[in-house]
Amino acid sequence: MKLVGLLIWIALAALVGLRLPLGRVGLGVRALAGVVALHFALVAMDALRVSWSRTALLILAVGVAFGARKALAEGRDHVTVALSGFGWGDAVALVSIACFGWVTVTLQAVHSDFVYHWGVKGQRFAMARGIDWTFLTFPEGAIFHPDYPHLVPNAYAAIAVLSGVWSERAILLTNVALVVILWLVVREGLARLGVEGVEHQAGVASIVGLVAGFAIYYNQAGGADLPMAISLTAAGLMLCVIDRASSESSPMSDFLGLGFVLAFLATSKLEGLVAAVWLGLVFLLFMRRQWLAKPLRLLAVAGPAAAVVVPWFVAMMSLGLLRGTGSAHALQTDRLTTVAGAVFEVMTASYWQMLPLLLFTLPVLLVIRRTRMLALVVLGPMVVYGVTFLTSENDPVMYIAMTVPRLLLHFLPTTVVAIVVALGLRERAC
Repeated sequence: MKLVGLLIWIALAALVGLRLPLGRVGLGVRALAGVVALHFALVAMDALRVSWSRTALLILAVGVAFGARKALAEGRDHVTVALSGFGWGDAVALVSIACFGWVTVTLQAVHSDFVYHWGVKGQRFAMARGIDWTFLTFPEGAIFHPDYPHLVPNAYAAIAVLSGVWSERAILLTNVALVVILWLVVREGLARLGVEGVEHQAGVASIVGLVAGFAIYYNQAGGADLPMAISLTAAGLMLCVIDRASSESSPMSDFLGLGFVLAFLATSKLEGLVAAVWLGLVFLLFMRRQWLAKPLRLLAVAGPAAAVVVPWFVAMMSLGLLRGTGSAHALQTDRLTTVAGAVFEVMTASYWQMLPLLLFTLPVLLVIRRTRMLALVVLGPMVVYGVTFLTSENDPVMYIAMTVPRLLLHFLPTTVVAIVVALGLRERAC
């Protein structure tokens, strides 16, 4: 019974994703879109003072399932397309996911943030049957990061309510499910870009294996860094797909899919919101021909993110929950050498097996036309983090040692995607 809520939530996300008008967009992005839509439903229920009771959530489930026969029929076609060309790379990816699932179920990969942040908020929301604003406004509650977006704890709370019990194992498995979604996102995205054969399988195996392997070693069950990394990768691939097409041939569904992925990214954590804003700027500046040809495409991209970010921002401002980040608000250039040395030390740590050195390929990937968009996706947030380390009042060495290992997880999957695209395409891509 403890897994019932998780299974219902996964099924709902998949079904909602199938019912959204996303055209040729694959199952992976559709699943992320379904999670965003369910999050919006929870936020709307909370705003309308509708309790997140099991009855209310089951009514929501019935409403989603009603008349879904056509969506299920189309879903079979999407599954067939998604699993076509199954190969050795997919097998490697699924084995790595299974290993992550095992250490998660046996509670060997629990993220510390789950203990004092995401899990605590999820449990409080579940008990309150909604967003517990009283808890978030406790003066002593800064350690719980009350200013962070609520997609992750909202999902935890809904799963617990549907199950009728708070089960850490069931809740922690959400990140395992997200790595399965990453597998679908990568194999479908690379296929749409024309990457085939050995390059396609190598890309799937390396990206999913990298994420699952780090998640096992660095205890990523129950944290929000995995959701951010996965949605950032999905956003880069969607930008790539859109940029590859001409302004006339790009379907509106691709822009809407990108919009839902940006919404997921923006509500995963505050760093995700910064990355989503950057990707929005990339879309505005570097893909003008796409949205100028049909201005409604701009609404398709911005609409989903605005629908979930604006209510959160208004609530945070009205309750005075948006706090500073410990920044000195002035560049301390004298610590540049210290920061660079500390970052390089983390990049060359044994658990990463030198993989972060792949980030040094970004300048080359930025020059190559077909990988420029993916390189931009990574470089923007990297610059923001660099400025943060140069302005923070925290000790830079300790700050970097605590944060950079997880920040690298945000960037490396998208960087590997860019390398695979550069090596695996013979025709013009993004």
